[in-house]
Amino acid sequence: MKKDQMTRQEGLELISAWKSSRKTSHEFCEERDIPYHRLLYWHKVYKKVTGEELGQKPEKGFIPIEVGGEIGNPMVEIHTPGGYRIRWYGALRLMEVIQGVQ
Repeated sequence: MKKDQMTRQEGLELISAWKSSRKTSHEFCEERDIPYHRLLYWHKVYKKVTGEELGQKPEKGFIPIEVGGEIGNPMVEIHTPGGYRIRWYGALRLMEVIQGVQ
């Protein structure tokens, strides 16, 4: 394998890292010294693997949470850049909070 080639797993991990970095594609490539065309290629592969290219984008949005009992002060409150306020009442596991804001 050539020095500049990536395995499929490495390419998909690269795209996951880029998506979670919240940086533009150009910023991400410049920071990591990656050719821009390589990121585009792996993004195309990523979209095929996740079904995005077929119009079957991964589910986004909110997950249902049942609230029981008396509502008091929220245990978790998140203010988004878009001006939304998300509140959780009662104890939650960290993964439930993360899933709720994705």
